[in-house]
Amino acid sequence: MEHQIEGLTDVMNPKDITVVVGFMKSMIMNAFPNLNFVENADYRTTNTAKSLLLAFEQVGDGPVLFLEGDVVCDHRVFDRVVACKNSCMATHEIPLGDEEMKYTTQGDGAINRLSKSLSNGEGEVLGVNKILAHERDPLLAHLRRCDNDSFFESAIEMCIGDGIKILPVDVSDLYGVEIDFPEDLALANRMLRKAGLCGPPE
Repeated sequence: MEHQIEGLTDVMNPKDITVVVGFMKSMIMNAFPNLNFVENADYRTTNTAKSLLLAFEQVGDGPVLFLEGDVVCDHRVFDRVVACKNSCMATHEIPLGDEEMKYTTQGDGAINRLSKSLSNGEGEVLGVNKILAHERDPLLAHLRRCDNDSFFESAIEMCIGDGIKILPVDVSDLYGVEIDFPEDLALANRMLRKAGLCGPPE
């Protein structure tokens, strides 16, 4: 998370960063006292759609850059997502397994499907995303419709069904990993060491 915030502060004011907390919230809030926090008191029984809903109900007007807390990535990923003129999602090509959130695109290059169960996925969405200001309300409405166990990507897919264009932003040339398992953490540390950043020794 510290690595994320170092990168985010290159593209936004720290006062504009909001973190949804639940598990070990006191440790996180004490470590980053200058950020804004929203608590998901039901974090044990809800998924990312409900956490993102809580955040969107608190943040101000304008476009929103939002990301998952378990993503370690090159800070240039944020630059590319911010620079995109459309609502978008950072994507990269990696070997796809059961845990990755996969995507497919349609003829104009925009994303048309998002699911962990896609058999024809073109790659993984990394978990760094942006929604434009005028497309926030539809996303918020769909987040409210999501079940407690839904990923926020379900709401994004509903927005796509409404005709909202979500572009993939390819960051395959930059390091990035979503940490779900111990081997993902080991990979993230190797990436950081290769980039000359902090990380425990082998």
